[in-house]
Amino acid sequence: MAQRIAPLGWHVQFLMHVDEYPDLERMFDGFPTDIVVDHFGYMKASKGVKNENFQAFLRLMKGGRCWCKFTGAYRISAHDMPYPDVTPLAHAIIEANPGRVVWGTDWPHPKHEGNMPNDGEMCNRLLEWIPDAAIRDRVLAANPAQLYGF
Repeated sequence: MAQRIAPLGWHVQFLMHVDEYPDLERMFDGFPTDIVVDHFGYMKASKGVKNENFQAFLRLMKGGRCWCKFTGAYRISAHDMPYPDVTPLAHAIIEANPGRVVWGTDWPHPKHEGNMPNDGEMCNRLLEWIPDAAIRDRVLAANPAQLYGF
């Protein structure tokens, strides 16, 4: 499928737990399109930034062909809002490649059985996850414009 859509300039989006794939870089070596990974890599935040497979994800981000969506923090956090354990992951992803991060609320929060997130408060998390205003603007405007071609 990726080979068929590559000429269209599209990407392939994955909902995958990056910590379950020790060979991410090899898996996507030569992949014909950019890839997008949801939910900060969809790894339980308690595994931490130093998780070997999360580090492979960061290297993939640094390579410039992988995008990360800052969505669904409540899906990976062991805590309720403000999801403090997600902040180190967010900082590591931004440090790896701020030009390949996009943000979303994950509304309407499908298949979520925990406390329903407040989307307004979700927006406020950006101030902590992306403290630099210029990078935050990039994540909210320039990056999605590039990724989605608008």
